Amino acid sequence: MPEHRAESTAEATTGGSTLVPAAAAFRTATSNRHGKWSQAVATGRLAPDCWPVIQARFRIPRTASVFTIGSCFARNIEAELEALGIDVPTRRLGILEGQTGGREGANLLNKFTPPAILQEVKWVRAVRADGGVVTEANTGLLFCRGAGGGIVDLHLHQPQPASLERAFERRQQLYDGAARSLLSCDFVVITLGYVEAWWDAESGLFVDGAPTGVEASERDRFRFTRLGYDECFRQLAEAIALLDEEKPRHFLVTVSPIPLQRTFGGDDVIVANMFSKSILRAVAGELCAGRKNVDYFPSFESAILTRGARVWHEDGLHVTPEFVGALVRRLVEHYVEGVSDSLLDERAADRDFVRLVAAGDFDGARRLRPDPDQFAGPLDRHRARHLLALARLEAHDGHLDAAVGLSGRVATWAQGDDVETVCEAVDLLAEAGAAGEAAAARERLRENARATLRRTGTGLSFVRWRTWLERRGRTGEALEVARWHVEEAPRDQTAALQPLILLSRLGLWAEVLEAVPALLSARFDGPLDLTRLASIVACSGRPREALAAIDQMMSGADSPELRFHRARVYGRLGRHAEAVSDCREALRSGGDVARVWALLAQSLSCLGEQEEGLAAIRKAVELDPEDGLLRMRLERLVRTSG
Repeated sequence: MPEHRAESTAEATTGGSTLVPAAAAFRTATSNRHGKWSQAVATGRLAPDCWPVIQARFRIPRTASVFTIGSCFARNIEAELEALGIDVPTRRLGILEGQTGGREGANLLNKFTPPAILQEVKWVRAVRADGGVVTEANTGLLFCRGAGGGIVDLHLHQPQPASLERAFERRQQLYDGAARSLLSCDFVVITLGYVEAWWDAESGLFVDGAPTGVEASERDRFRFTRLGYDECFRQLAEAIALLDEEKPRHFLVTVSPIPLQRTFGGDDVIVANMFSKSILRAVAGELCAGRKNVDYFPSFESAILTRGARVWHEDGLHVTPEFVGALVRRLVEHYVEGVSDSLLDERAADRDFVRLVAAGDFDGARRLRPDPDQFAGPLDRHRARHLLALARLEAHDGHLDAAVGLSGRVATWAQGDDVETVCEAVDLLAEAGAAGEAAAARERLRENARATLRRTGTGLSFVRWRTWLERRGRTGEALEVARWHVEEAPRDQTAALQPLILLSRLGLWAEVLEAVPALLSARFDGPLDLTRLASIVACSGRPREALAAIDQMMSGADSPELRFHRARVYGRLGRHAEAVSDCREALRSGGDVARVWALLAQSLSCLGEQEEGLAAIRKAVELDPEDGLLRMRLERLVRTSG
């Protein structure tokens, strides 16, 4: 246990706990102005929002560098700190090729559990000891064979499979772009996520999240566990001690309010989430009690104890930007030097203005309308968003010339990692009647995406543009952007699959199937994701051609996933015996998977094997009891076989 700071020489310890004399404890209680719950209610610290009193032990100069590590809540904090002009190394990472969903590069650094944080510190030190070069010796244990081919790095958050060469290259980019700054930064913010973890018996390391993307033959390497208090405390204390060896610094620890999406234990996810947060909150408190350079920021308490819809998105999972902004404002107020109340008020008003425009509350937005002259200088991400919101307000009020002028400035802003804002500006130009300017701005957007790809080797400007269009249901336009990406990066297999995905959403199956042979014969930088390709093909309305395509895929590589998708096509062709055979082989080599058991049940039922089909669907429900569709299938089979 950590060494506690004694209040008096009369203190003693028993069982690891400090025993404070009664007189001292009563003095502390009576002198604590915030020590009674009734006072918290009376002083408004619980309603309408919960804002515990903060007694900061240190201050962060605006000239300092701050490294944020931990759960995805760290990304929320770092964005706000960067907007105040603080150097946040993880914000410089940008986007790396091979990430899913257009995620920011820093998201690859998400570390949700204490052992993941400790391992990251050790990895950075190991690479630094090897001259800053990522090698097999310091990084090889982090890799695993992925399902459908390629290498997955389960110590990064949701990366796509890649060639071994690309996996090492991505790690080098992470080290050079941000991770190495962990050893030299002035302050560290740690956001603790949860205690559910997966351990790799082969490497002896904990991985970041469930090993869902690994090859079936590799899955037996992994074990699930819920970490206890002692283990979490030891790992975080060691991580802090290692960083202190590099350079004395201060640490700000918080527990992320974002809950578990899914538990792998047997409890209700609500109970499992509170178990995780309770342990981590206790660990954070003990770390702060034993170390003068570690402080705790109560973001979890504020979010979990604030009543009202403004805290959470509709998914009940993510904290709204509005409340994140309020949380980080309090952090800044208490910990960051040289930030005036007027600057904080201005930031809050700016956020509220953008939020009100986005919500269509133009009357409310007008009361916070910024002066256009404040945007006279060069744009950054923050200023561009506010300028665009002002342009929308002008358009709504019928001032189309002003709207065109403002949105035109944003549309010509060549900020490669904020494509979404430029896309919105292009749309606003078109809505305001400036069709020619909108077309020219769209072409500039394409040229900027092409230039970024050639300069950096990554096509993430295209990815973000395409994703932005997809989210708005503009699939045809997204397909055009995806094809431009393929033209510019013909050896990128991830880019090559995107047009097929979009064609499938448009129901253009002839074009999908026509493209498959060329994909199978192409030579990409990374291995072709046959599982994803087979999934697309299996949904087509041309099962005979789909079967031929999947057979061609399986001639070069067999896997449980490919067999599952071929079984789906066999079912559509009425070849149920062959579907049963593929399902059984997929289960034999890939382990228990609910969707395969469900398909097996369907195929057996079509063959008249009701008893075996019933057993198979029961197994599927056992593996995924939350799937309502599986339960409906079970009830239907029970009725028909009864």
